[in-house]
This record gives sequence, structure tokens and C-alpha cells, in this order.
Amino acid sequence: MAGCYQIYNGQNCFVILTTQANASVAPVHERMPLLLERQELEDWIMEDAAVEFILAKKPILLNRTAEYEQLKLFS
Repeated sequence: MAGCYQIYNGQNCFVILTTQANASVAPVHERMPLLLERQELEDWIMEDAAVEFILAKKPILLNRTAEYEQLKLFS
């Protein structure tokens, strides 16, 4: 997952960046974590020019298995 990390006032602080949900997550929530592929890790950390591309990319579809179906409170 893409994120930012910093030590601030002696505490570990981080954020997980999110993006618009893809088709595999949208039934549960409108946002999802920005997922990095293994080959993108070094560019995410070291290459400022790659960040804009990574932030704008469409997330890969996820496979899911569940013992039960997620309930929705609102439709």
C-alpha cells in the first residue's frame, strides 16, 4: 500500500493513501488503499516523477474469499 511515514514529536506517524475503489472493492466502499506493485516500490520512494503516474493509476482487481457476505447499512 502506498503511504507516507514520518517521525513527529517522537512518535511514528503515517498515512495510507487511498484512491477511487475499483470494481472488486466498490460494492463495499467507494475508496480503497492505493496498491503498489512490487516493481513500483523503488520508484515510489526514490522517483518524484513516478509519483504522479502511480497516484493516477487504476488499481488492480482483487480476489476475495469470504465465509459470509458483507452487510450494507446504506444503499
